[in-house]
Amino acid sequence: MHEARIYHEVFQPFPGNTDDTFAINEERGELLLKKPLNYENKQLYSLTIQAANLAATPSLSATARVTVNVLDVNDNRPTFDSDPEIRFIRENVGVNAPVSSSSLVDGRCSL
Repeated sequence: MHEARIYHEVFQPFPGNTDDTFAINEERGELLLKKPLNYENKQLYSLTIQAANLAATPSLSATARVTVNVLDVNDNRPTFDSDPEIRFIRENVGVNAPVSSSSLVDGRCSL
């Protein structure tokens, strides 16, 4: 009796992995990242993976589609949109009175 050897591969080149972001462990079938993901550049990958039994005669294989949805994380450092200002405030200004305002920008939105 022969032990079946299953071989996996991510089709190269194929739509969805044109930037070579993914690889696969050929023996265990684990999908691996070769590059960091960046939601701002690409939100979705659609991959085709093939598994083949090389010990079978003729060789048997199957394919599967894998969709990878990239989730956004807040990875932008916030910055003030202007230089710090010096404010002079009278000592008799009431509690909760506005004394200054500023705006923050984090690369995706303004606050």
